[in-house]
Amino acid sequence: AISKYKFLSDGSLNLLTDYGETIAEEKIWFLSDNVRCRSSVIRNRKSLGIFQTSYASEVRKLNHK
Repeated sequence: AISKYKFLSDGSLNLLTDYGETIAEEKIWFLSDNVRCRSSVIRNRKSLGIFQTSYASEVRKLNHK
């Protein structure tokens, strides 16, 4: 697989990964210091038809002393 990445002016990270028959586009961004979001789209290279989409948010657990 070959990946290319780009940081956008809004602070998000875009990844484009070529797997040969499919292409994955991922975006990662932070809503706050402790909340990260990511979305992805996996497409067919020839038809650009969408095989799968996903969205996730992750919260960092903080240990308070």
